[in-house]
Amino acid sequence: MVKATAVAAIISLSLLASAGAPERAHAQDSVSRSASSQDIVFHELFLSSEGVVGTDTSGQVWQYDFGQASFEKSAGLPSAGGARPGTPGIRETDNLPVEVRCTDEIRFKPFERKSITVGVEEYVDASITVYGRVSVRGWVKGNIVSFTGPVTVFETGQVDGDISAPEITVRRGGVVLGRQIVTDRFRLPESLRDSVATAGLWVVFGFSLLFLVCAFLYVTLMPRPLEQFTQCIVRYPAKSAAVGLLFLVGLPVILVLLAITLVGILVVPFVPIVYLFAITLGVVSCGRLVGRKILHRAFAGQQPALLESVVGLAVLMAQWVLVALLMGSNNGVAYGFGVFVLVVAIIISAFPILAGIGAALLTRFGYRAHISLRDRLAAEQAAVPAPAPPPIRRTTPFDVPPPPGTGASDSGPAQ
Repeated sequence: MVKATAVAAIISLSLLASAGAPERAHAQDSVSRSASSQDIVFHELFLSSEGVVGTDTSGQVWQYDFGQASFEKSAGLPSAGGARPGTPGIRETDNLPVEVRCTDEIRFKPFERKSITVGVEEYVDASITVYGRVSVRGWVKGNIVSFTGPVTVFETGQVDGDISAPEITVRRGGVVLGRQIVTDRFRLPESLRDSVATAGLWVVFGFSLLFLVCAFLYVTLMPRPLEQFTQCIVRYPAKSAAVGLLFLVGLPVILVLLAITLVGILVVPFVPIVYLFAITLGVVSCGRLVGRKILHRAFAGQQPALLESVVGLAVLMAQWVLVALLMGSNNGVAYGFGVFVLVVAIIISAFPILAGIGAALLTRFGYRAHISLRDRLAAEQAAVPAPAPPPIRRTTPFDVPPPPGTGASDSGPAQ
């Protein structure tokens, strides 16, 4: 792109105004423009359906961009030598079908450019997603999504998919096979709002933010209860999960029993909050354990509890990010693999939820260390000293009883 001042546009517009018609107008003097490496001399300036167009002495066509206040070298506009008389900027070959005319493939990554122009002989075999404007003079086989800029389909352009933009213009001769969705500026287009991947990522982001905030509060405000809560899950994982499953399945019964009593009616609204508190404690504790193992292998020594929680939660939520991306894919193989990852993620995530509910009941939300009956009996037995053994009578080999008939064995005095 060669930078230019707005003087050329003003001169061209004044010449067109003096001519009194929107046709081609020639300047009396050539307009010279200078660039960093070369001088561009415009042979003529005219107003066409594409806007203000200039042709230099070499026959190259330039289009003036009012937003950038400069002329852009347009690959979509032909040179003046190939123009059809009476129709500025349009060649005879431009009337060919897009399947024949558009032979040069171009590719754009999402949000790679602020504005995109698809030339007359160019095609895009994918969807286009940008923040700025899109000019289509060739063939776009996918959808076009622009968040803030207009989308213009010129006389030679064709779009096979949908167009979502704040402003959509289709010139006479332009073809749009899909829908034309006019959106508000800075608003997510409907095509993206309905996407499974986008919706899933937003859900994962919301839960991740919730767990991170809870981890910060638990680590800073209640470190000792959190430690006892975590120890309960470490020492009694099966018991914590079993108790949590029992109380989760019995939640409807608990609500009914509370609702039939006068005092219980006032407690019913707080039951979901209690369960949510227990679930977040379980997820944060399990995430802390996962992060502790990862950091212990990566770094020597004990790491801060908050860092352990953040690393562990990132690992636990990464599986759900993968599920959202795979389930939102249009590829059948990726979708099937996403279903498998979804089942695995549900199984893995079920343990922190159930163990959190169970450990919350066993430890009174971490304010009492839980010790099982077996461990308690073993501790009591270890604390009681063993009884002393009875004294043993010691004998020697010389302690032989006297023979019978001797005076030592008589019970009475000798006669």
